Amino acid sequence: MLFCLIMCLLSLSKPAVGINPWGALLLMGVGSGVVVLVVWLVVLVPMALFIPDQSSFWKPGTLTLIGAIAGPLIVCGGAIYQLRSNPTITIYDPYQYILGGVIFPGLPSALIGGVTGMIAARLHQWWLKKEAQTQ
Repeated sequence: MLFCLIMCLLSLSKPAVGINPWGALLLMGVGSGVVVLVVWLVVLVPMALFIPDQSSFWKPGTLTLIGAIAGPLIVCGGAIYQLRSNPTITIYDPYQYILGGVIFPGLPSALIGGVTGMIAARLHQWWLKKEAQTQ
């Protein structure tokens, strides 16, 4: 996602034929927001409800590492889903397509996943301190 954002910003000076760079930038922003919202609602909120507060899972280092690993795995899953669901894609080497979908955007997705995990852990710690102060 970060790579696409940078490419959209760089293409403002010389846009490709038929592609509106501002529209692509807006689409990337909205799409990223939807992905982050779904991850928070489907993954992180249930984890906050079902994993005990004293678990080592909620340490910022642990959750950052889990997020940094999960980001590229999600990208790989998206590449596999796209490859299987779209029969019009003709690829001679599917492994190269999948690895290209993971290795090239892998660093940005690892950074986004890691930051999401770190923020989730910090918010959880903040919430615990706030609950302790009100009691």
